[in-house]
Amino acid sequence: MKNYLTIARKIFAGIRYEASEEDVKRLADNMALLEKRGLGKLNQRLIDSERGIWATIAEHNFAVILVSQHCSTSSISYEPDIGSQRPPDYKVEIGDITYWIQMKYLSKLERENRQDKIIQQIKRDAKEIKVGKLKESVNGLRKSPRFRPKKRKYLVV
Repeated sequence: MKNYLTIARKIFAGIRYEASEEDVKRLADNMALLEKRGLGKLNQRLIDSERGIWATIAEHNFAVILVSQHCSTSSISYEPDIGSQRPPDYKVEIGDITYWIQMKYLSKLERENRQDKIIQQIKRDAKEIKVGKLKESVNGLRKSPRFRPKKRKYLVV
């Protein structure tokens, strides 16, 4: 049997996250659980990851949740071979139903993207508007040698 504690320490040593002993133990336990359920391919991908390790850790954590929530009679596979096309991340078979699961990065909602584009267009268009501005004005009045604004004092009660 593999020493998952040593493997987990090596994984954490290769990233900028300072893992606690609890983090290391949890990862080691999760790796053992996934190996037991036939998802050693995901463990190997985590071990081999150099770039994009956080995405692999997210996939690893999701697989642990899948395995923990479903009984051992449910078939769960990681990146199953389905021919020439790129496989989804997970294939989960529960009874007669097959679920294909693909993990993606969260991105802005479409509505937020549209709003950002509209605001950027408004800003671009507003820059093109020619506006005459009076320089050196006080209260909207042009300064002249004879004009001196009054200094007023207010009593606030």
